[in-house]
Amino acid sequence: MLEILEITEDIQNSCEELMHPDTSENLARRNSRSLAAMNEEGSAEGILVWMLKDKADKEGSEAELIDFKGLDKGVMEKLLNEYGDRTGEDGVDRSFFERAGMASEDRDVFLAAEFDLEEKEGRDIILDVSELGSLKIKKKKVPDSIKNIGELQELQFMQGITNCVLHEKTGLMDDLAVMPRDWYDPTVSSFVRTDGRINGFFLIHRTPSGILMPVLLTAIGPDSRMDLLNMLCYSINAAINTCPEGTKILIRRHEEEVYALASYLLPGRKGETVWAGNRTEEVSLF
Repeated sequence: MLEILEITEDIQNSCEELMHPDTSENLARRNSRSLAAMNEEGSAEGILVWMLKDKADKEGSEAELIDFKGLDKGVMEKLLNEYGDRTGEDGVDRSFFERAGMASEDRDVFLAAEFDLEEKEGRDIILDVSELGSLKIKKKKVPDSIKNIGELQELQFMQGITNCVLHEKTGLMDDLAVMPRDWYDPTVSSFVRTDGRINGFFLIHRTPSGILMPVLLTAIGPDSRMDLLNMLCYSINAAINTCPEGTKILIRRHEEEVYALASYLLPGRKGETVWAGNRTEEVSLF
């Protein structure tokens, strides 16, 4: 008999073998939700992890399924059924995901759960750090106003983050306001300081598997366009100089501005083919 439970610290170890290596670090985040299908012996037979996201128009929220695995079709169906009940509690009106190389059996489970599936180019571009040297914006010198975030004290960092949040600049980080400085790589992440105030960040997260993932690029003020360019240059050069060849960089084209920037920096570069799933959810009124 399977029991569907939230993944707590008590059962997390039992779930690790089913999870992607980069999933577990997200379990404690404020906007993370998770379920495990536990058998009578206390072993996990399936897991489902999702992240809540504010919609662009701030009307309602979405949920992105970031990890989903079951030992058989029945386990996966139980998890998705419980997931549907939980999303209503969080006011989720849309669920979505992207998965590469999805097996036909998994597609059948999603289709039975009324997800619409589409095979398409994925939003993510993955490149090797060795490719950064060919980018046309790379240059050797940037202003002294640009530094890596390792030079900031935690309080200074959080003051800069507060400035970004107040200007509604959060990038991929819906929980930006509460994430500590050490969530981001201190050497390749950069900031700009003008008139004693931190007015922008290029924040890059390093996942447990070693992938560098830019999560926020923003600058505030009259020189914001040049500040963005300078932070890009600083972080690109920092990655070239400090990261070993073979280090992967994941660029998530989550909005039109990022898509345009990626097209400019990496002309002709495409994401891998994925299965994209979408489902409209019923929002609980009580």
